[in-house]
Amino acid sequence: MLREHDGFVELIALVTLHCSEFEAQAVGNVLNGRAVLQTDLGVMSVDDKAALHLVCVVESTSRTMNAQGVATTLHALHELDAVAGATPRGR
Repeated sequence: MLREHDGFVELIALVTLHCSEFEAQAVGNVLNGRAVLQTDLGVMSVDDKAALHLVCVVESTSRTMNAQGVATTLHALHELDAVAGATPRGR
């Protein structure tokens, strides 16, 4: 499975580590990518640590987002929320 692949695990770790350096456009794209991984492939790509980092980055970059960035970010957050609501805790 993708989640156990070393390259995937390393990629998610690097994104989480460096997300505070992302600009507004990248934040929306990363959230959208993670939402697609979770909703389309069933790969849990956002853990609590990554979610906290990404929320902080969204808050710090939100004022510089254009309309497309806001839409992408809101859509991704909605998708991630839907997945979280449908996933039993502790999974």
